[in-house]
Amino acid sequence: MDKEVGVELRKRFRASEWERLMGGFTNDVYLLKGTKPLLVAKVAQWSSQDMENEVKVLKFLETTSYTPKVIDLFSINNKQIIVFTYAEGMNGQAILDTGDHKRSINLFRGMGVRLADIHSHSYSGNPSGLRFADFEMLLYDLSFVPKELVKKSERLLQHLDRNKREWTLTHGDFGSHNILTDEECLTVIDWEWAEWGHPLIDLAWTCWNTKLHYTAIADELNQIFLNAYKAQREVVYSPELIKTYSLYKLWMILYRVQHADEETQQKWINRLEWTFENEII
Repeated sequence: MDKEVGVELRKRFRASEWERLMGGFTNDVYLLKGTKPLLVAKVAQWSSQDMENEVKVLKFLETTSYTPKVIDLFSINNKQIIVFTYAEGMNGQAILDTGDHKRSINLFRGMGVRLADIHSHSYSGNPSGLRFADFEMLLYDLSFVPKELVKKSERLLQHLDRNKREWTLTHGDFGSHNILTDEECLTVIDWEWAEWGHPLIDLAWTCWNTKLHYTAIADELNQIFLNAYKAQREVVYSPELIKTYSLYKLWMILYRVQHADEETQQKWINRLEWTFENEII
């Protein structure tokens, strides 16, 4: 951790020391030891609009039981820091990595119920300062993406539902990697990409991530996840729609990495190609 950031955290919150947390986080995240209650600090380069968006979303959801609570947002030494309450629990991705089949099934069932909770926040016409899904920015003008993948994307992305009638609050990066569970409570972390959008954004991205990283068990877990969601909230989907909304997320990431190194760009091009070659559900 940056020395000046550490000094400020000691001063503001009387943190005696800190430990970097791994898994499920986009930026550097630290557990602040010695604080009461225990707090977590997320550190990003200034200026991170994603960090500001996360604070707005967490404040919007502050009465819920499944999000950390924002304590402070400040900047120092060209960095932005969010401090929020610490949530107990094992990262969902770590549960999958253990190979514990029963816990994995319970996790995905709980994820379906929890996502339905999140999507209960329907868009009412008042954005409350939160982002919108921007389907119109998908202009496919990234020179590093092969033309044949652009054309394939265009054909599917025209089916995105631009009518805001069914829009809800979406997490934007929902999946086992952004879940903490202690068997009794399931907490959702890393809300930087949250936005008002179609609920299929979250459903598709969760299934896509599971299929990509846990291919052997993905079909079973994704079906459990979707069934648990449908038991709480009505939704219409198809394999084509799941692939379409996965493509939306992939193209948003491709825009984010357009100035990144070639290796990072190629990784996401490969994943775009993989999406066309595989059935997600």
